[in-house]
Amino acid sequence: MISTPNKRWFSADPATPHNPYHVREYYPGEFAGLLGAHFSDVRLMGQHEGARARVVRSAERGYGRFLDGVGARRLRRFVPLELRAWIHGIVVGLASRSRGVRPGEIAASDYEFTPDNLDDARVLLAVCRV
Repeated sequence: MISTPNKRWFSADPATPHNPYHVREYYPGEFAGLLGAHFSDVRLMGQHEGARARVVRSAERGYGRFLDGVGARRLRRFVPLELRAWIHGIVVGLASRSRGVRPGEIAASDYEFTPDNLDDARVLLAVCRV
């Protein structure tokens, strides 16, 4: 088993991923092609959010749009990471709770892995056999 963030959602066009823990991220076709060159059987699936996880993701996107709209995101390098994370948690928590979801209660059962709509999956998972 091997996984990668879907490049479409995380790094888009840059040659170097935004996440310092990733050397490379892949689009679904790239990931399948790379693995297919080394394994005879590759089953590719994508992680998809359930309804509760989508509420939290929507709150995060809304907060991001707000920051972009007021021009605050460009100032983030001047705000300590801990403070940014604390504010983010409060805003996303309040927005999610207003729609009946507590972000801390999101669990693995709020996600599913399917071979459908791989371009829309945020994480790609491959099960490979020789």
